[in-house]
Amino acid sequence: MVILNYHLPHNLEDYWGTSGLKVCADGGALQLFNRNKNLLPDAIQGDFDSVSSEVLDYYREKGVTINQHEDQDTTDLQKCLAFLERTEKETGQVNTSIIVLGGMGGCISHTFANLNTLFLYQHRKLVLVGRKNIALLLRPGLTHVHYHKLQTDEIFCSLVPLGVQSALVTTTGLKWNLSNKELAFGGLVSTSNKIESDQVTIQTNNPILWIIDFDH
Repeated sequence: MVILNYHLPHNLEDYWGTSGLKVCADGGALQLFNRNKNLLPDAIQGDFDSVSSEVLDYYREKGVTINQHEDQDTTDLQKCLAFLERTEKETGQVNTSIIVLGGMGGCISHTFANLNTLFLYQHRKLVLVGRKNIALLLRPGLTHVHYHKLQTDEIFCSLVPLGVQSALVTTTGLKWNLSNKELAFGGLVSTSNKIESDQVTIQTNNPILWIIDFDH
């Protein structure tokens, strides 16, 4: 799990309890400290322009690994992912998925940088989590998505062809399903659709962003 410098979801403790390696990206340490300083990450990575020395000293005294990087060609999220992969090589323990808390919302330039990281790390299962939404990159082929929700829940979703010229998409389980529809910027983009089944399928010939909004 990676924690970024933005509002953390209300169910932080649930994510924490089910995650293995936990890494804070720079100001993510400040977010965690303000939320619950009893939760100790395994490491803090970044250039430390968004976190105070007092917070770093607190975690250092608790035995948290702190690594400062001056590289400005990679984002703090990418620094954390590089640390995770180095640790996996050293320990032989591979994370099947990586949850990125604070990955959606706030400054739009930061959000685009995080979305770009989904493309840079297509070999990993990354999930960007905000307070009210999540985003992940679906690979070409057929994806099955399972939801357990109350009948009163209303979940909105979008399929966004970011980073590709276009994508041919077919879906089931949505209010407005697509049948081999071409999605492209400057053309059709499927936004504000609704999930109407516990099982959704998405077939695409190119990578495509799958975004879920829990409060529209």
